[in-house]
Amino acid sequence: MFAGNGLAGNDFGDYLQDDWTDLPRILGSALLLSVLVASIGLVIAAQTPRRAYSTAGILAAFLLTSAVGASLFEAADRDAGRFILLMSPFHIVRGLTLWFFDASPDPGSQLAQADLPGVMYAIAATAVALLMLALLLRRYERIST
Repeated sequence: MFAGNGLAGNDFGDYLQDDWTDLPRILGSALLLSVLVASIGLVIAAQTPRRAYSTAGILAAFLLTSAVGASLFEAADRDAGRFILLMSPFHIVRGLTLWFFDASPDPGSQLAQADLPGVMYAIAATAVALLMLALLLRRYERIST
């Protein structure tokens, strides 16, 4: 996207000179988001014997956790319920992206209602990724013994 925006402009050099400070944020958010999504997918895929089952399991995990998280958020008390959004990978990804780019969520969105500090999304993404990778290592440890 960065390169595409630069090439779409009139002068790539001016674009690069004005917006090069966004590059570390782009790379940092992409790295953390990729690790989060890949770790969840790897754990689910490692548990299933067939690719079709793992594909369905990964889709179900992402869609169900997002739907359940959004539903529980709406039903819960605002003080306690605001942390429920952290069970949804999509909400974590959105909150993390907004935090990386110092942007605000849409005023009516669940992220705006939750009003969590951006660092909470980074902590949640790191914790989920580490938990998933620990589960993956445990899975392959059991297989090798």
